[in-house]
Amino acid sequence: MYSRRRGTAFGSDDQVSDQDGYKYRVGVGKISGKFTWGLNHGIESDTYNPNDLGILFGNNKITQSLDMGYWKYKPFWKVNNFYLFGQARHTLLYKPTRYQSTSFYLGANTTFTKNFLQVGFDFNVDPRNHDYFEPRVFPLGEYYVRVPGSTSLIVFFNSDTRKKFALGMNAGNSTYALDDRFARDRRVSYRFGAYPRYRVNDHLTFRYSLDWSFDGNQIGYVNGGMSRDEPMDEPFMGQVILGRRDVATVSNVLSVAYTFTNRMSFTLRTRHYTSNVRYADFSALAPGGDEQLVDYRRNRDNTYNAFNVDAVYSWWFAPGSQISVVWKNAGTSFLQANEATPLYFDNLSNTINTPHNNSVSVKVLYYLDYLAFRKK
Repeated sequence: MYSRRRGTAFGSDDQVSDQDGYKYRVGVGKISGKFTWGLNHGIESDTYNPNDLGILFGNNKITQSLDMGYWKYKPFWKVNNFYLFGQARHTLLYKPTRYQSTSFYLGANTTFTKNFLQVGFDFNVDPRNHDYFEPRVFPLGEYYVRVPGSTSLIVFFNSDTRKKFALGMNAGNSTYALDDRFARDRRVSYRFGAYPRYRVNDHLTFRYSLDWSFDGNQIGYVNGGMSRDEPMDEPFMGQVILGRRDVATVSNVLSVAYTFTNRMSFTLRTRHYTSNVRYADFSALAPGGDEQLVDYRRNRDNTYNAFNVDAVYSWWFAPGSQISVVWKNAGTSFLQANEATPLYFDNLSNTINTPHNNSVSVKVLYYLDYLAFRKK
């Protein structure tokens, strides 16, 4: 795949710097039978950028992976099926070519025959890796954040979705190796999710989802960087400042769906997202991933909130043809320093009472069958 960009960057008069880039992926494997495997290799160049027609989370990388799986589709013992799968993955920075990460993954899930309960797990082992993107220094390669090796485990279950009430839940944690360069606590990470669903009848369904996460002693770029307008930032201008922080995130989503007929439906979805960041100390990053603790005293704690309401009406009035009417209501708030608060309901109230943006869109798709107009 080739990306060819011309013109100016969005919101700027500067010419785009990544005019020509490429991406490719090749692989070989076995995709049928109980045992499957795949060997893959791919490259995204440092100038590959398809964002005019899509989204790119990160380019400038070389990736190799080996995937293996064992799939038992027929019932045995007390289960309907059993799936076991794993992956070994290695990534390099494309330009300059340098080590980035290595990871090993193992997962499995099964569904019990009697109650149709699905259970499973995801297990990861990640040796120490280098995060070249977190320092926000370009071109990439000289500065990176050392991420200690870690192990993580997530377990989950989903109840029988044929019943009116169904529940899915997951929980997990990640444990990191101790960074012996400093006398500070090791990183930790915890996750929890709950997803109940209640189907009143064939027309009306309610869904709720809760996602909570906590990342302790996370090391990352200080939000917003340094500013010459801040006296406490002045001594650190031109340096890459990292912060050790605790990040707590909560996402609540409540939705209701009503199906009028097999061609007409309405969905209402409400979401509140809040992320709270609390800094413990700061360090200056040097080339090669070395850090030096600094006496930086500006309060960089912050809380980000987002509140969204989406209403979607859809009508399939003919085969392949659809009318969609969408209303979106969105509001955000970003609290810094002493205004930042970890209290959930204070954040919810504050976000609801901030000014919101509203938009209404109508989309019509009509399928024209060429054969219907062709003379017989």
